[in-house]
Amino acid sequence: MKELLQKLKENTLSMKRDKVKHVLVVIMVEGYPIGDSVLVFSGLRAISKYFNGQQFDLLTTKEHYTYLQNSPLVKNYYFDMEGVDFPAYDLIVNFSTKDIYLAEFLNGKYREGILNGSHTFGVHSLFLKKGFEHNVLFEFFSDFERYIMSEYQLEREFWGHELHMSAADREWGNEWFRSQGVKENEKVIVVLDGTSGRSKLLPMNVYFDVLRFFMTFENTRILIFDPDNLDKRSFYQQMLENEQLDQFIFVKRHGLRKDFCLLASDFVHMVFGPCTGLLHCAEGIYNTMDQKGVLSREWPMLIAYMGPTTSPDDPDKWYWWGDTHVECLYTEMDLREPDRRVVKRLAGPGHFGLPCQEFKAGALIRYLTRNHGERLREWGMLPAAPAAVAL
Repeated sequence: MKELLQKLKENTLSMKRDKVKHVLVVIMVEGYPIGDSVLVFSGLRAISKYFNGQQFDLLTTKEHYTYLQNSPLVKNYYFDMEGVDFPAYDLIVNFSTKDIYLAEFLNGKYREGILNGSHTFGVHSLFLKKGFEHNVLFEFFSDFERYIMSEYQLEREFWGHELHMSAADREWGNEWFRSQGVKENEKVIVVLDGTSGRSKLLPMNVYFDVLRFFMTFENTRILIFDPDNLDKRSFYQQMLENEQLDQFIFVKRHGLRKDFCLLASDFVHMVFGPCTGLLHCAEGIYNTMDQKGVLSREWPMLIAYMGPTTSPDDPDKWYWWGDTHVECLYTEMDLREPDRRVVKRLAGPGHFGLPCQEFKAGALIRYLTRNHGERLREWGMLPAAPAAVAL
């Protein structure tokens, strides 16, 4: 194996960037969260731009394909190494948790051709995370890293969220809502109630008070995802006591890609929830539709509430949400009345708001009404404001 890796390193280092015409990108990352997938996989366009805007082939998993489907940068998708003709490429860019999987495959199938020089392709490793350095066997793609950290990152293009939805995907979402009885004049609020940790969620009583506020909206339906089939309807019925759930639509597990289709639907006018992966997906969906010129209406409101960064090793919240359309809310103490809370919008790096458990329903509702009441009235979700009385 050592001899093979050394020969591949020689091949890789001898390549000239402008001579690379055929690239295979390999994405196989174990246990990658939803938000990370949307944000990092969107960086594929940086690879394309690095190689003068060319398309490339992609070897990945069915799970990752959920996010990478319909990409205009990808010519061919592969899901099995056996189906890929590796010597046909100039360069393989391996974005994977462990290089050993690809190294063992190449050693088993192409060892002789690599060592005798008949196979001249190179392999770069692109996945490098603190604590995982020992998993990097191929030459790290340091030139590309310098590229995205210099002139490319200045455009912030590398970090832009991207999810490609076809017209058929969007229409599937529209038809699904119609099948649930949603009328053409009705709007849908997607309320997200799950995330990676309880500390990222509102207190239970605050969450349901905000939900009751949404229930007062006119011509409005409320969608709740139930991906683990936990019978959330029964739980919500219990928490809302005797209030009717006619406005609610509960979605059982039907696949993440179909969830994307619902988020892309023309019926959706707001997505509200914690700092979580599906809000990254919503940003990616509408950002891509907007860039392609196929968004025929206003952006929906994308609203995330959040607490402070909990670990010094965690990226700043601005890393995740800066320069996006997601309105990120945090809470602080009202200096005039310490028991009260005020809600503010994240406007730059380094915010130091209180934990999510400190949010108050009244402060959130006041913020939403003050900052979005006019738009909600334009959409017919809130009653028209009373006319001013002339004195």
